[in-house]
Amino acid sequence: MRPISIVEGDGFREFCSEMESRYHIPSHTTISRNILKLYDNTHANVTNTAKELRGSHTAENVAECISEILDDFNIRKSVIDVTTDNALSFVNAVERYLNLINIPCVAHTINLVVQKGLNTGPLNRLKHSAAHFNRSPTDKYLLEDKQKLLVLKNDNLINDCVTHYNSIYNIICQASEQQAAVATVIFEKKLLHLELTTNEWMVVENICDTLKPFKIKEMKNKIYSDLSLRYDKEEHQSTFMLLNDGGDMVCYVKETPLSADNNPLESGLKYPHLAQLAKKYLCVPGTSVLSERVFSTAGNIVNKKRAALDPEQVDRLLFFFL
Repeated sequence: MRPISIVEGDGFREFCSEMESRYHIPSHTTISRNILKLYDNTHANVTNTAKELRGSHTAENVAECISEILDDFNIRKSVIDVTTDNALSFVNAVERYLNLINIPCVAHTINLVVQKGLNTGPLNRLKHSAAHFNRSPTDKYLLEDKQKLLVLKNDNLINDCVTHYNSIYNIICQASEQQAAVATVIFEKKLLHLELTTNEWMVVENICDTLKPFKIKEMKNKIYSDLSLRYDKEEHQSTFMLLNDGGDMVCYVKETPLSADNNPLESGLKYPHLAQLAKKYLCVPGTSVLSERVFSTAGNIVNKKRAALDPEQVDRLLFFFL
């Protein structure tokens, strides 16, 4: 995560000397040259990598980028499907332009439907309220004045993080503590769209006894409805019928689970149809979280202190994080 030139810094050299005085630290040019060699040597053996997508992230451009990667590693014939998030451009890129099967990321799907369920009643207004005070310096300073006047903690309102569900809980707890200050600013600035009713504030204050006011049933219905839209029941039904026609599924379900000493691949001799599907689809990752973390890593590698990095060198560095 650090510039390669760090190896020539006095502080780094002193640190290494304390750790192992006999170690000879190579120069930054040697390290750069070794990275290039290592990249070239392992490139042919790797079947996945991250590639920068330049230009607009349209379905056509995304498909072209994926296609280049498949050709680059000569694995086009081996790929039958791609795991992506639920962005329409990625789904269309895989299904429409590449003619492959798209497997929606389970983690991303769960996150989307949970967010749908949480966007109800006072929760939604609390999230919008926190976002407003973090965007508006004027109202933020006014909130600080009210906090001092009411002898409350001088805290910034917590922003909602869609991938951290506990942030909702933290927002509720903080809103209960900061109710008087926040409500005063909302009243003075006439921010009616952020105003909570007295009953809604009571819900926030009594979080442990608010299952009914928070409309848990409504949240569950929203989550279930959204999941139903994202997973096609008819597609799963046809797959089940295919297996059932082959005679594999019913018998397989009745099988006694194998012990840790048994080889699961031997079941392929007994259930040939099911084995073919298993080999084809069970190797597909159910989530794209790992690859997305690599893209997050790119933000740590390419920063304002390393703006002179060559694009090809960026690709090589990302390559090693996969």
